Amino acid sequence: MTATGTDPRALLQIATNVAREAAELAHRMRQTAIGVVLLRGDYSYRSSYDTRPNAGLPEFTKQDGFGLLNARLALTLPGEELELALFGKNLTDQEYIVESIAFGPPVGLLVSTPGVPRTWGLTATLHFD
Repeated sequence: MTATGTDPRALLQIATNVAREAAELAHRMRQTAIGVVLLRGDYSYRSSYDTRPNAGLPEFTKQDGFGLLNARLALTLPGEELELALFGKNLTDQEYIVESIAFGPPVGLLVSTPGVPRTWGLTATLHFD
């Protein structure tokens, strides 16, 4: 489900289920002298979970709940052929574990995969027929 329009209050989208909550805000501004500007932000929350539920090591594999904040600012130039965008993901640099692998006795090793740290970048998209 996506909300569209020009009123920022009408653009709020909330998706909820037992494990996750997400909110998205997007606003397409009016045509300016240099093109159309799009501002988009989203926030998602994941409640606590066990990264390896069958490992029997909840004190090591439990991930507390966390939220991720992302944003994007894009400019579509007149003629709509070129879009330039600045984006950022995990803007608060939240540290979290995605999953874990446990190697039980006799090894006794737990390997975890961290979530993606704060990232940002620039994109240029060329549309042509």
